[in-house]
This record gives sequence, structure tokens and C-alpha cells, in this order.
Amino acid sequence: MLTSRSRGPLPVPFLLALAGMAFAFWNAWGAPEDLCFSAGCKLYGTFAVNGVSLWWGGAAAFALLAGLALAGRAALGRLVAGLGLALDCVLLGVMIMTLPCLACMAAALLLALCYAAFRHAACAPRRGMGQGAPRRSVSVLLAVWIGCFVMLAGVTAHSFMSPWAMRSPTGGLEEDTGGGAAAHVFFSPSCSACRRLVTEMPTAEAERVAWYPVAEDEQDLAVILALKRRLAMGDESVGEALTASLEAPPLSFWDALSPETSLMRFRLWRNQARVIEAGRGRLPFVAFEGLPEALVRPQAETSRRVPRGPASAYGRPGQGEDAALPIDFGDAGSCGGTAPCPE
Repeated sequence: MLTSRSRGPLPVPFLLALAGMAFAFWNAWGAPEDLCFSAGCKLYGTFAVNGVSLWWGGAAAFALLAGLALAGRAALGRLVAGLGLALDCVLLGVMIMTLPCLACMAAALLLALCYAAFRHAACAPRRGMGQGAPRRSVSVLLAVWIGCFVMLAGVTAHSFMSPWAMRSPTGGLEEDTGGGAAAHVFFSPSCSACRRLVTEMPTAEAERVAWYPVAEDEQDLAVILALKRRLAMGDESVGEALTASLEAPPLSFWDALSPETSLMRFRLWRNQARVIEAGRGRLPFVAFEGLPEALVRPQAETSRRVPRGPASAYGRPGQGEDAALPIDFGDAGSCGGTAPCPE
């Protein structure tokens, strides 16, 4: 019965509920954003229902569970925690389809542990009634929650796999994600439009761009490895280094199995995944941060500077005509699919 009591307070459910209540209060009062590394924390941190933050609702729910644990109401605590866990499955589903939130996942884990502890305590009296060995039962609700949580954990891991920038304004050459760049350019050495974009971009503009290589075949991988080594020397621009790297010999059998090549393959898969997610895998793929001046110039001025349209220009605010990128995307074209783009 839901009104039945256990032999005394339930220490494990109480401690778990107390930890959940403290964590919810901490987030409701404004936990530092730097301690949550996922983008979903900003999305859900200010979410409220009728002006009340969900963290305050979570704190109240954990406080209720803590009170039931102190009172020894195992069955009632199991019911309340189960209702909360069912609602949490819905919230986990929303995060799977939008953005993961590490703080929300931590609270969800504490709630699931509370439910498991109350369930264990509620079943304990029945195990000692002398009916032989107790039959193990599986909680369908807990199984559904575990499935949702595992899927969300996978989405969270994917969200941390940012694309890798070979060169960015920060000057990084290792695990660089292109922070601080005005534009993000994904290119492939086997793509003629990509090569034109890289080699014809003015040096001053290229220094403000984060460059993300994508390998469409094995020879691209060899070229990108050579390009990385030349850029590490620091005495060439991206365009110059790419032009020289196009003559790189194919990888030997042992080079293809080296740790450096394996790491590069993984990085290039991340970059290619970003291009595919953003559209149909077409290259070159250019993403801007902020509002490029070229996209808001008067029509007459834009036509004079870049005859084929503003979408082909990349401009630096406050600069003159030389700031326009002399690339015509409509003329250069783009490539898609798995095969290298045609010449």
C-alpha cells in the first residue's frame, strides 16, 4: 500500500534527493555558465513555465522526495519519483531533438537513482516474507529512461566533436576549432572551385578565415597532410601552401597506417560530417559569423565591385574595393556527392 511505512528513514533515497535538491537550487540561483560545457545549458537555463524556472520545480520535487525518504514512505516515494521519471523521459526526448544540456542530464541521473533507490526499498519488505527466492522484475519505466539517456549521451558526445580548422586567425595548428574567425571555409584539394577560392583569396582576407579541409579521396588525404606540414613551417600563406602540396606523392602502405594519418582521417571525417549536416555535402562550403559588408552594400555599388552578385563577395567592414573577395561562386561552381568535383 502507498501509505505503508518501512522500518525507518531511508538513508540512500534521502541522500540522493538531498543532492538533487541542492543541485537544482544551485542552478536556479544562477550557476556559472562556464561550468556547463554544452550549448543546451544556455537554451534551457532560462526556460520557465508561467515565470517559474524548471529548476525551482525540480528543487521542489527533490525536496518532496527527501521528505518521503525521511518519513520512510518507500512506496509513495517510488510513485512520485516514477511520475518525475516519466516526465523526464519527455524532456530527454526534447533534448535529443534539439540540444543536450549537461546540467539537465546530471539532474536526470539523480532522479533516476532516486527512483531506483525507492523502488528497491519498496520491494524489500516483500522479499522477506518467506515466499522463497524473490523473483527479479524489470522496471519498464527505468528501461525506457536508460534508452533515452544513452541516446542523449551519444548526441552530447557528437556535439563536442567540433570540426577541425587547419588554420584560423588564432594561429592554431592542432585541435583548433576556428574560434574568432569572420568566416569558416570548408574546401577539398580535388575541387577546382575550392582551389580557386583558396588560392585567389587576398592574403589579408585569408588571415581572417578559418580553413577546414575535407578529403574526397585518398589523394586528398596525402595533399592535406602535406599542406599541414607546410603550414606548420609558418612561412607560406594557405594558398601558396596548397598549390605546392598538390604535387604530394600518394601515401605509401605504411604511411596510410601511421598514427598521424589515422588522426587526420578522424579530423577530416568530422569536417565532412559538418558539411553534410549543413546541407547536401556541397563544396566549397562557406559559413559567416556576423553580417558581411558585401551582403548589405547598395545594389549599384555591389554590381560595380562584383559583377556577378553579392553572394560571391567577402568584405571587411570599413575597407575599400580591395576588400571584396574576387571569387564568383556562380562561375566557379560547387561539387557534391562522394566523387571529387569535376574540373
